[in-house]
Amino acid sequence: MTPIFAKAFQPLEVHFHPDDCDVRLEPTRVLLCSPDYYEIKDVKNPYMMAGSAMVKEKAVQQWNDLRNLYLALKKEGVLQDVMSIDGIEGCEDMVFAANQSFPWVMWNGEKIAVMSNMKHESRQTEVLYFEDYYKDLKYTIINPQSRGVFEGMGDLLPHPGRKLLYGGHGFRTEASVYDEICRIVDAPIIKLELINEHFYHLDTCFLPLNESEVAIVAEAFSPESLQLIKRMFEGVYEIPIHEAQ
Repeated sequence: MTPIFAKAFQPLEVHFHPDDCDVRLEPTRVLLCSPDYYEIKDVKNPYMMAGSAMVKEKAVQQWNDLRNLYLALKKEGVLQDVMSIDGIEGCEDMVFAANQSFPWVMWNGEKIAVMSNMKHESRQTEVLYFEDYYKDLKYTIINPQSRGVFEGMGDLLPHPGRKLLYGGHGFRTEASVYDEICRIVDAPIIKLELINEHFYHLDTCFLPLNESEVAIVAEAFSPESLQLIKRMFEGVYEIPIHEAQ
């Protein structure tokens, strides 16, 4: 098998299949952030338009429901641990805990955390608290030198069971940062262009279900990126855009 190098690929440059990539163990620990200080202060995406209503009690209940689901999976032995970092006053968006970092396990077993550089300055403080949390867990902290916008697991998602990553770009994360991050994590990254502002992060429109199946919002992607996804997965389930928005 020809080795797949740690490179950031445009869709038309990809001439390999996920099966050609090395096997990766799926993580069994989940990190959440409490919604204690969650609120809408400004407009960062189309769902936060001026005058948007947010019922804090409902949001907290939804968060608790999600946490309880994870705890049930832990009880069943599916997850090893469900961890939570406390929300911080003044960091109203910190509850969206995918965006501040990208944790990864290297070939030698070393645990690293690639820290984000958020598009909105008001969110950059969140990253520092997550960095401290990872330090306590003995992760190696890495801040990319490029300093381009990078929003962690909001835009960088792994292919299930493989050392292969998909990197969304177009609204938050800048495509150029993947040229450095692929070398940091020593794994190939396939760049996927997002073209619909309602799907500003890759994790809002791209959900790998297993090694061969994925759920997507087709209208979120450029034609080249959509074609690539359909080559990487045998089963591609398209969610109607009116349901996804």
